Amino acid sequence: MYELRDTDFEKIRRLVYEQCGINLHEGKKELVKARLGKRLRQGNFKSFADYYRYVTTEEGVSEFVTMIDSLSTNLTSFFREDSHFRKLSEIVPNESVPQILVAK
Repeated sequence: MYELRDTDFEKIRRLVYEQCGINLHEGKKELVKARLGKRLRQGNFKSFADYYRYVTTEEGVSEFVTMIDSLSTNLTSFFREDSHFRKLSEIVPNESVPQILVAK
């Protein structure tokens, strides 16, 4: 099990906020530790500091994207229900709404 030191958490937290606008407050430290711990194991990183150094390099751009995917929770409730599409068609002029959306 990897230890997530406060200094490493703060660096990750700041990076995620500056690059993506996601605010990982202190209460999210265990979530960060759990989700990124998997990435550390899979990538054979020695520590969170080692991982942070990697994702902040040009070589680590792909892993940075994976890190953000690991830390974020995607909300998929928008436009999942027919009523959402009906409401959209009432608000937006018909010529602006792709017909595939209106057909739902």
